Amino acid sequence: MKIIVSLIAIAALSACQNFMGENDRMVPVGHIDTPVPPVDSPPLAIPPVVEQVPIIAVPEPAEKLQTFTVVVTKIPVWGTRS
Repeated sequence: MKIIVSLIAIAALSACQNFMGENDRMVPVGHIDTPVPPVDSPPLAIPPVVEQVPIIAVPEPAEKLQTFTVVVTKIPVWGTRS
């Protein structure tokens, strides 16, 4: 039984391989093969090295938010029987 299943799987996979045509999106033309065109503009100036970074102020603690507790009694829960 295992041999028959294996043969069917191999036949199915090989059939898919034979009937799949070439995909135009998978052709690597113009990506790596194309030479880089020469640049006519001069190279951009490199900015100077940063000597000292700006000092960031110490964060202030935020006010604690209010919290509430809700207690519900004698209310049936939908879908259960009491």
